Amino acid sequence: MTLPTLIYDGNYLFCAECAKWFASRSSGTIRPSKSYSDAELADLGLSRKDVDLQVWWAKDHENFGGADAIGRALLITNYPLLGRFLIWRAVLPLSRKIYKFVSSHRSWFSSLLRKFS
Repeated sequence: MTLPTLIYDGNYLFCAECAKWFASRSSGTIRPSKSYSDAELADLGLSRKDVDLQVWWAKDHENFGGADAIGRALLITNYPLLGRFLIWRAVLPLSRKIYKFVSSHRSWFSSLLRKFS
């Protein structure tokens, strides 16, 4: 079994800080990565465009993007109940809308982080 990997674009401070947050709360179980080559992404069934659009959770030949990725990553952190809630069938449509809003405002969240850190 391979370590689950949180794949993100690396172009925004917000994304990098979120990936670090997940890694630090998973006791080293989650490996954040922004350095995949196009060939490595293709082996996972992803493209550079996929990664530019949203975060991905890759584990044992399964990929989940966006809110689904965040929920699955939370399952193996100190917050598994929050992860279950986010990917619960009744809540997942709302989780996806919130994720879409946050991801489309990554530069704004990154600016806030720079300003307040």
